[in-house]
Amino acid sequence: MKFIKLIILIPEIILFFFLLFIIILNLIINNKKRNIYFFLFITFICFILNLINFNYKKKYFYYNLILIDNFSYILKIFIYLFLILYLIYIIINKINFIKIEYIYIIFFLFLSQNFLIISNNILLIYILLEFSSFCYGTIIYIASKDNKLSLKYFIINIICTIFFLFGIIFLYYIFNNLNLNKIFCILKKYYNKIFFLYIFILFIPTICLKFNLIPFHFWIPEIYNKIPYHILIPINLIPKFSIISLLFHIFININFNKILIKLKFIIFLISLFSIFISSIFIIIKKKIKSIISFSSIFNSGFMLLIISNFNKKNNLKFIVNSYTIFFLYFINYNISLFIFLLFLDLLNKKKDFIFLKNIRGITSNFNLLKIIFIIIILSISNFPPFLGFYLKLLILENSLNNNINYLIIIIFFIILNFFCYLNIIKNVFFYKNIKNKKIKFKITNLLFLLINIILLFLFLIFNKFIFKIIFKIILLSII
Repeated sequence: MKFIKLIILIPEIILFFFLLFIIILNLIINNKKRNIYFFLFITFICFILNLINFNYKKKYFYYNLILIDNFSYILKIFIYLFLILYLIYIIINKINFIKIEYIYIIFFLFLSQNFLIISNNILLIYILLEFSSFCYGTIIYIASKDNKLSLKYFIINIICTIFFLFGIIFLYYIFNNLNLNKIFCILKKYYNKIFFLYIFILFIPTICLKFNLIPFHFWIPEIYNKIPYHILIPINLIPKFSIISLLFHIFININFNKILIKLKFIIFLISLFSIFISSIFIIIKKKIKSIISFSSIFNSGFMLLIISNFNKKNNLKFIVNSYTIFFLYFINYNISLFIFLLFLDLLNKKKDFIFLKNIRGITSNFNLLKIIFIIIILSISNFPPFLGFYLKLLILENSLNNNINYLIIIIFFIILNFFCYLNIIKNVFFYKNIKNKKIKFKITNLLFLLINIILLFLFLIFNKFIFKIIFKIILLSII
């Protein structure tokens, strides 16, 4: 049993001690290239170890502080995969320019997210969230060199933290326990759970902040506009994995009755307002990074919409099916956004791309670039036949089955969001390149982009097979 306890944390333990070793070694011998190659190698090893450990059933370890299930493993596998692809991109393009301190902080952020995914204690979750917020704010400062910007993020985070701490205090006062599984067991014995609704409301600000949702969204566009594209990738993608894990374990374990209707309505309002406000600002904004930031808010709200649906029927199959759709939509969007940000970062090396007008005619001299760009845009906008469109249909179908009267409004916002991407396509394909500068990519960059696009198409081609696997994983994590 002790050996099994050690095995489940081996990837994180290896990564942590390797990170400390590299930091100490870097003080003696400063070799940035070698260190980044080492990071890639050890990340790949940890990725393989997670694949090997994937067959564990739902178990609690270390006095119920750690929860291991298949859903946690699938999240960790995807987050490792994103990090490996990102490090490969850094090695190909940014190895001579990027600061090694930035790589260290990315790995500390990555480690905190891995531990967050498997955490079962609400106090441990709070500590790890604060550590990841510190890493997040530090990355913002290193990338933007703006004290006010990082200070603004920390102030917003402190406000959310105060609410979170009050939630922890009330939880401990009522349940005399901070382990989530124990709290859920106590909740199942009591019919009146209205106090848990009030406590959960105190956790909502932190969830909104980490998942880029209304009303804690106003810091996002300003930060995005002052940060390079290659740094937007980890700070946009990595922190959301832990919040998905937290939401999953909270909603799956609650014994849903009257409290769910109120809780579901709160979540639905947050998702609806996120979709509404982001759709309006997407059309108004002219800066590319501002559009990306509000697109992220829109898709986060849309993903939250499926959670707000998933217990009307109080049916296990319906719940698992809904969370499977939610997870696949999240992964599909992140893959598309990852490729889109890589593409913009590669373009940004050739000239400055700040406003939409700067991208006019950029692909006019390169046919392969046109094909790559149109695939990326259609994928991130969830246009048919890409997987995002199919998943959106499933989300809307679930909403229709639950008799949601706001379905027409949601569809209208989806059309508004897609109009923004049509505007990007118009600027790229229907305007001539005024400066007539040819944009050429290295063969390695083109191959890397094509590999990521192939990954996206594989996700599309085998979507039914992947859906069944994720469905079984989530089902086993519940039982």
